[in-house]
Amino acid sequence: RYFCIVISLIHLVRFIYHKSINGLYEQTWVIVLHFALFLFLDPLFAGGVFLSPVPSIFPFIEFRMPLYFIATFISFMYSVITSSHAWATDNDSVEVLYDPPTRTKLVPIAYIATIVILDVVDGYLQDWDWASEHCPDFKCSVPGFMMYILLGVGVVMCTCWLWWLRGNLGQKPYFACRAQQLAFRIFVLVFLSAVAYLVVQTILVFAIYHQISPLVSYQILIQIGPVIVLVAFVNI
Repeated sequence: RYFCIVISLIHLVRFIYHKSINGLYEQTWVIVLHFALFLFLDPLFAGGVFLSPVPSIFPFIEFRMPLYFIATFISFMYSVITSSHAWATDNDSVEVLYDPPTRTKLVPIAYIATIVILDVVDGYLQDWDWASEHCPDFKCSVPGFMMYILLGVGVVMCTCWLWWLRGNLGQKPYFACRAQQLAFRIFVLVFLSAVAYLVVQTILVFAIYHQISPLVSYQILIQIGPVIVLVAFVNI
């Protein structure tokens, strides 16, 4: 965890230093995604080992932040997709902008806020036991079920939008947007690889959980495999 935190921090500092951070929409979301990654990696993990009793903030970060990180991950994808789309200006001129309108920028914020609100409701139903699973024994409460449905819908919609954006870029002259197309293909490869791995990991844990329960928690996102894959996605 701490090795990944250090590597990600160095990469973020390098990104800020070498890139022209001038308020671009997608650049802001890169920084937000890195901040969410730091919390997802749980920098307070070591404190939970030595402190007794463990403050409630420790299980909250360890067991709840992965959910918020995935919501931020999906919102980041949405921001990149919308930033790659040419938006017409308000005066209906031939000029186009790659800066999404305000209403579009509010969508990912509302998405994350909805996940947080549902998680708070789920915490209330579980007497604020932040270390408990949303779906104990794979039986979800209504808020837990809605959260996972929202996350799944977000992944599916981002995948569909990427496919649409692929067709949109394909209609342009290749040499006129060669750099954008190459970057887009790499981005799609990394995103779909991460999603495919998480789907397979989820299926495996659900399928063989009863056999491996003494060895591994079924909190899927805190396994070492998903942690490494998501860290790689953010830093690539």
